[in-house]
Amino acid sequence: MLSSNHFAQITDTELGRGSFSRSGLYDFSDPGTINIKVAVWGYVSRPGKYVVPDYTTVSDLLSFAGGPSRDSELDDLRIYRTLENGTEEMIKFNYNDIMWENNLNTKIRFTPKLQASDILVIPGSPKLFWTDWFNIGLQIFSITLSIVSLLLAINYYN
Repeated sequence: MLSSNHFAQITDTELGRGSFSRSGLYDFSDPGTINIKVAVWGYVSRPGKYVVPDYTTVSDLLSFAGGPSRDSELDDLRIYRTLENGTEEMIKFNYNDIMWENNLNTKIRFTPKLQASDILVIPGSPKLFWTDWFNIGLQIFSITLSIVSLLLAINYYN
C-alpha cells in the first residue's frame, strides 16, 4: 500500500528549472550555464518565447514547445536570425535532417545551432482528413435535405 508521501515525491519532479506559463514565456534555463532567449512560432503546441541553455538543440526546442502539430510542414523549418551588423538572415532546413542525422546516407546535412534572439518558425496549413471531409459532406447533405423539405412543405400548403 502506498502512503501519501509517495505521491508528494512525484510533484517535486522538474525538467531543469522548466516552468510553463499562460503568458507564452517558458523558462528552461540552467543556472550553471549561459542561457539565451529564443522564440518558437507556428504549428507547435506551445508557441512563445523560451529561455533555454545555449547548448539547446533545435530538436530540444521543438520538444519544449510540445512538438510539431499534425498540420506542420516539417520539410520547411526556418530560423530567422539578426546578425551583429544588423542584417537579418533566414536559415531553412528539414526536420528529418535533425531527427535522423545519424542514419542519413549523405555527408551533407545541416542542423543549425541556436543563437540568442533566434526565431524558429514551423510553417503549416490545416489539413483535412477523411473524417473532416465526411463531416463537411454530411453538413451539406443536411442543409440540402432541409431546403428540399421546406420547399415541399410550401408547395403542399399552397
